[in-house]
Amino acid sequence: MMSPTKRRPRHSRHGTATVELAVCLPMLALLVFGSIQASNLIYLKHALTSAAYEGTLELARADATPDSVELRVEQVLSMHDIDKATVDISPSGGTFNNLSAGSPVSIRVSADVAPNLSLINWFPCPDTLEYTAVGPK
Repeated sequence: MMSPTKRRPRHSRHGTATVELAVCLPMLALLVFGSIQASNLIYLKHALTSAAYEGTLELARADATPDSVELRVEQVLSMHDIDKATVDISPSGGTFNNLSAGSPVSIRVSADVAPNLSLINWFPCPDTLEYTAVGPK
């Protein structure tokens, strides 16, 4: 048995938990909020991909026009609550109407990142995300 003079005093570790919390809490916060930000970016990219894919499905219809393809892409973006998105169909206009069946048409869907994220300016991220799908007319 140890003598009372050789025991370690109990109060020597009182501040240890506080220091550990002060060191670990910022790292945990970065991990949690970084995961949320990354998930939002992945969701936005998936929504753009899904919209472009649906545009190619509309494009494959015999009566497809650039307006009908753009409308379908915008419907999908609206279902995903994506704001400030643009749709570019190439070729478009009169050139689109003169394409033969099976000719490739490019559908580019892009969206601003800031209006579509819940945690704006917490972490660096791109200004816009985009996806391009190519399908036959």
